[in-house]
Amino acid sequence: MTTHEIQSDGQRFIFQVVKNTTKPCPVCGVPACGKEDILWYEHNQHRMAIIFDGGYFDLAGQEFFRKKLKTINYDSLPEFMKEWNESRGWEDCWDYEGYPLDIDDFLASIDLLRSCDLEKWLTKDELDDMQALATNARKKGATLKIVRG
Repeated sequence: MTTHEIQSDGQRFIFQVVKNTTKPCPVCGVPACGKEDILWYEHNQHRMAIIFDGGYFDLAGQEFFRKKLKTINYDSLPEFMKEWNESRGWEDCWDYEGYPLDIDDFLASIDLLRSCDLEKWLTKDELDDMQALATNARKKGATLKIVRG
């Protein structure tokens, strides 16, 4: 397990990285073109995290809504999906303290993304990793958070 350190507004944030799925961009060379998202929870004063390409996460969400919007009841979607689609509540996720997520709601969102053949954006392994991290947070009674970098 590696650590990932971020300095922001004079504060130091250290994440224990369970998995980092970002890859250097073939054009700019920067992992995730600098748009890394971090899904994490804190346990025993350690922030357990997965770092993934926020750009791909956004593209998967866009594709989900493009493919499914006409065939689903929007009101029945998990709050996480509606907040992402409406850009509502996400202003807090730019803070490295993280934006708290309801774990069951997030897991339901992962299931929806999984149902929509989005392999070109988020692989089955990446979704499995996110699901495992969220499930571990729930088992430990921790708050699951997301940070958009």
